[in-house]
Amino acid sequence: MFKIYERYFISRPKLHVKFQKDPGITTSKLSLGVTPRNGPVLTAGSNLTWHLYRLTWNYELMVTNNSEVNAYSVKLLQHTNAPQIKFKNNFDQNIPFKSHEQIVLPFSIIIEEELRSIDADNKIKSKPEIFKDLMILIDYQNPKETHFQSRYFFNTDKTSYRKIARKEIEKFWK
Repeated sequence: MFKIYERYFISRPKLHVKFQKDPGITTSKLSLGVTPRNGPVLTAGSNLTWHLYRLTWNYELMVTNNSEVNAYSVKLLQHTNAPQIKFKNNFDQNIPFKSHEQIVLPFSIIIEEELRSIDADNKIKSKPEIFKDLMILIDYQNPKETHFQSRYFFNTDKTSYRKIARKEIEKFWK
């Protein structure tokens, strides 16, 4: 009985996730040109002119091993039915994630949308709307190769450590 308890509870790594704005340039707004929605007459310098904008938000995902146990085979997964984000780097699965170590994973959210200039200014000042449905799953193992997960919800800024079935991970997470 003690061996089962030790395998699942005593030697469990616990990866905690937080995100913050990138300390450098946090947002950018790029006009890709005016759109046909404006009609034949354009008003130069107007905030009411329709443009195709590329809006970019830059963030950092901070993952910390809040345990005394190293984590192995660490994988960052995203739900297949939710919006996807592009990370600039990822975990190296061949290197253990040591106890009390922190890894910073920068990422950007890029949206191209037809907006008026005044609406683009307001939209870039707020959090991206995709955070409502966005979650990240980090799958990892302890030294005895037992799998654990940390699921981070962007809308609530909370990390859940509830175990997820392998079949569900294979079906819904990539």
